[in-house]
Amino acid sequence: MSTTYQQDLLAGKTALVAGATQGIGAIIANQLASMGAHVVALGLGAGDGTLGPAVEMREADVTHQADLDRVLAD
Repeated sequence: MSTTYQQDLLAGKTALVAGATQGIGAIIANQLASMGAHVVALGLGAGDGTLGPAVEMREADVTHQADLDRVLAD
């Protein structure tokens, strides 16, 4: 995937992407990582294998506050 953005545009930033185990969420997570962000992908399972190596996957249900508290505490 090509981009018109600078590769380091988001360097030093952290992005949480909910629903990132597949589809548009995975695409967004990978794109943010390609722009230099530290990306934490949140989802209900391991996903479909489309997340790149620069994306940190965390299993979490964003509808449960305890899951969010756990992710944010790490």
